[in-house]
Amino acid sequence: MAERADPRAAPASNTLRFLTFRAAGRLYALPAEAVREIVLLSPMAKVPLSPKPLLGLANLRGGVLPVASLRLLLGEPIDGRSAHGERIIVLEGPSAFGLLVDEVAAFTQVLAGNIAAEEAQIASEAGENIIGAFKVEGSDGVARILDIHALLARALGVDTRRSPSAALPVQRQGRTSPGAGRRLETFITFEVAGQEFGLPLESVREVLPTADVTTPLPRAESAVLGMTALRDLLLPLLSMRALLGFAPDAGRRMTLVASISGVSVGLAVDSVRDIVRADPSELEAVPAAIASRTQGEASVQSVLKIDGGARLIAILAPNKLFREDVMMRIKHSADAAVSAPLAATASGAERIFVVFTLGGQEFGLAISAVEEVARMPEGITALPRSPDFLLGVVNLRGTVLPIIDQRRRFGLQPGDDA
Repeated sequence: MAERADPRAAPASNTLRFLTFRAAGRLYALPAEAVREIVLLSPMAKVPLSPKPLLGLANLRGGVLPVASLRLLLGEPIDGRSAHGERIIVLEGPSAFGLLVDEVAAFTQVLAGNIAAEEAQIASEAGENIIGAFKVEGSDGVARILDIHALLARALGVDTRRSPSAALPVQRQGRTSPGAGRRLETFITFEVAGQEFGLPLESVREVLPTADVTTPLPRAESAVLGMTALRDLLLPLLSMRALLGFAPDAGRRMTLVASISGVSVGLAVDSVRDIVRADPSELEAVPAAIASRTQGEASVQSVLKIDGGARLIAILAPNKLFREDVMMRIKHSADAAVSAPLAATASGAERIFVVFTLGGQEFGLAISAVEEVARMPEGITALPRSPDFLLGVVNLRGTVLPIIDQRRRFGLQPGDDA
């Protein structure tokens, strides 16, 4: 039976968050709390006579950030080609340290009971320090959880967990470091229609590479893409392009699973970019002249200026992503969701549905609303000046029965369903 790794002390019912990323063709993971932020690859100054995995020193908002290559830490060569998806993961700790990876994959949630430690350590390859592994939802891949501190200590001789005076610490200039009295805010940033936006990291549960719409909703607003199944959760999918007032686009490359007033919602975005930390003083309010004239449901609450204003990130308010009436309904549904399981358990009631197919999608009606299921009659009498979805009427054992085309009523493409 599998033991647990460093989240292994948690009860099996706990859900843990991980950042997954790729290096040397393998998928790895780090606990979300071990990651301070994710930044773009920037020019680095070489350190003479330094260990080979240490690529150099980068500039992180005026501070010195040592950066190591995960490929070299694992004993794998660098092919010399700069990959488009390369990112630097800044590790949490008293001394900031950067880890260059080939690609950041996603944020994901994993039940502590699904993390295998013993098997992962037995199957680890040369050069790896593995403390666990878990299966990636929706794929056949397995993410290996790195003991990154042990890996850095072995290759570079630095302890990034303990000593504030470890080699090459970041000395922030003009900024207050974490734990020095001022609390930094963390945001996950993403792109929509070529612009960069951000949400507070605590409001985002996970990031999915893709999310297929398994059930489009008939006659829904343009922002509503449909629903999909995420583990045991029925997840509504909404387009951030539509919520922000941009023209629709069929391409959805990433999905943020956000918690809005306690309700999980999938937000389709063009791409997920970084995780950034910022001092509250770096956040500026949106000018009133602009805020009063913006379109779309989502509301920008502030603007984050990075690199002296060369990079501007519009920060969205999670509680203002939708119209006020929609937010009220979300809050109401969240309250109902808490009480509904208790009521169902108390009554012991079981509901039965008649399931039917339209346009390749399944719909259902409560059995109490259905009198019978009959074959489509041949002789239908059309009614003049009736709605297009009303095909006409038939005689069903002496009763005049209106026949409604649910495809037309739901705005689906015409066709035949078996």
